[in-house]
Amino acid sequence: MALKDKLIIDFDKERRIVHFSASSVVKFADNDDIDDLYLAACEILDEFTPGGPCCVLVDISKFILEQALFEYYFKKSLLVKEKYLLPGGIAGYGYEITRVTIKMGFASMGLTPPIFKTRHEATAYLESLQTSKVSS
Repeated sequence: MALKDKLIIDFDKERRIVHFSASSVVKFADNDDIDDLYLAACEILDEFTPGGPCCVLVDISKFILEQALFEYYFKKSLLVKEKYLLPGGIAGYGYEITRVTIKMGFASMGLTPPIFKTRHEATAYLESLQTSKVSS
């Protein structure tokens, strides 16, 4: 089954937030898997961003990334962020073990990703970015 067939995508047009989840856990084991994710994300975001940049909300409990791939994933995600997202406009939420694993992977690169316990917390973070943009 192709990656795009596993993804569950919701778009909140009013808040301009694209929510990524999956019907089952998706594992990314090598750079080719990350490339597939990048292409799928670009295709999806092309559909939702003609009106301007958006934010992305990710159910991280549905996506498993081998720790050795964090740097490559980060480089590919920068391309997505630059093209489609408001500055800082990506947040994830999920299980504690997943949050810890992701934070450890990014800490090795000196980064702290916006990862939250609940979807509500992650959404509130993204909404605060949009509020900051409007008031700037």
